[in-house]
Amino acid sequence: MNQNYSLHFYLKTQKAYLNGPKPIYLRIMINGEPPKEVSIGRKCEPTNWISKANRAKGNTECLKMLNAYLDAIATKFEQIHTTFVKLGMEVSTEVLLNKYLGKEQLVKYVLKVFSEHNDNVKALVGKGFSINTLKTYKSSLTHLTNYIQKEFRVNHWVSHLPKAAGKSKGLYGKSIG
Repeated sequence: MNQNYSLHFYLKTQKAYLNGPKPIYLRIMINGEPPKEVSIGRKCEPTNWISKANRAKGNTECLKMLNAYLDAIATKFEQIHTTFVKLGMEVSTEVLLNKYLGKEQLVKYVLKVFSEHNDNVKALVGKGFSINTLKTYKSSLTHLTNYIQKEFRVNHWVSHLPKAAGKSKGLYGKSIG
């Protein structure tokens, strides 16, 4: 399976743009998937931008720092992509972008905490919690897991959860996990 990707930095023109610096955006593309775009939080004057090089031109300290920042972003994406390929994980624009933005760590943490909570409730069944409460919590974890799989397209995190959460019917009755 070919999992090549490309990064493209560009200046994005806003609708009401008249003049001045434009925001720099990152576009990531993988194997013909729809590209994902995100602002990198920096701006550049259009006269200081080389579109073909995806970099700022000039020798000022500010422009050198901007180019170094763009190089750091590209390097981070290369590290993420290499890690995913080595682990045999699915590589998609959304998964790469989520990893870069740190979204996946929050998802992992939420599912882990919820799973641990369910384990604690299981230990307390008959000592303040009923079996129906445990079933409700397990159902909630399953629904949360299905939602995260659908929204973030991440199946590899679910494999670390207990079987009850990972092997379930999806939102539309399809087996997930």
